[in-house]
Amino acid sequence: MKASLSVGTHRALAFGAASALAIAVLAGCSGQASEGAPPPPQVGVAAVAIKPVRQWDEYSGRIEAVESVELRPRVSGYIEQVNYREGQEVKKGDVLFTIDARSYRADLARAQAELARARTQAELGRSEAERARRLSEQQVISAETWEQRRAAAEQARADVAAAQAAVDAARLAVEWTQVRAPIDGRAGRALVTAGNLVGAGDAASVLTTVVSLDRVHVHFDADERSFLRYAEMARNGQRPSERDGQVPVQVALADETGFPHEGTVDFLVERLSSNADYMMA
Repeated sequence: MKASLSVGTHRALAFGAASALAIAVLAGCSGQASEGAPPPPQVGVAAVAIKPVRQWDEYSGRIEAVESVELRPRVSGYIEQVNYREGQEVKKGDVLFTIDARSYRADLARAQAELARARTQAELGRSEAERARRLSEQQVISAETWEQRRAAAEQARADVAAAQAAVDAARLAVEWTQVRAPIDGRAGRALVTAGNLVGAGDAASVLTTVVSLDRVHVHFDADERSFLRYAEMARNGQRPSERDGQVPVQVALADETGFPHEGTVDFLVERLSSNADYMMA
């Protein structure tokens, strides 16, 4: 029993000594750490702002000109000259093609001569009708004769109007031999060169195409799920409707950073296919 007790006493003393040593070592380390501790770090403080966050969806689109015009001649004839450089920016009214106008100028001269003859006949008919009126009042000629001369004068005035219309048409034909740009924009490739015969009317040849540059349309396709989500948000007042022209759009080209170009949605068209439903904007 003593042995056992003695052994137990020695173990207790040994544990107590070890504990005291550990406390002393820890205390020494703590003192050294407190002497070389760095100052507390600087912590920035910012006020929390509450504001609505706009959700954006990204789509790939196709850029198209707002205006694209196929230039066709309004009179037939041989192309005399191409007056622009392919790809050149042109202004509305610039002459792009010249058609041989000699036959149309001859038609104009003939129409002007006919107009002069009609005016002379109208003046003669007017004076004869006036003379017949006076003679009829004096009962020198019959009333029937006066009516005939008055009708002839009216016919002569109608001939003047017809001749004037012919002159106007001939003058337009001469003007149309100069094919002008209908809009401001960029002219494309010349599809007809000098020396070629071009026709007018339904068989009119396409001379070139002019596309506008100031504004463009961007067409893109979105899936049905997005379309339904947009419609639901518009009904709930969470976003404006595209019918109001207030839905913002930001556009970037392939080599641009961010989305520097801004616009609005003009329209939405829902299209159905056997593969998937989508909308085009």
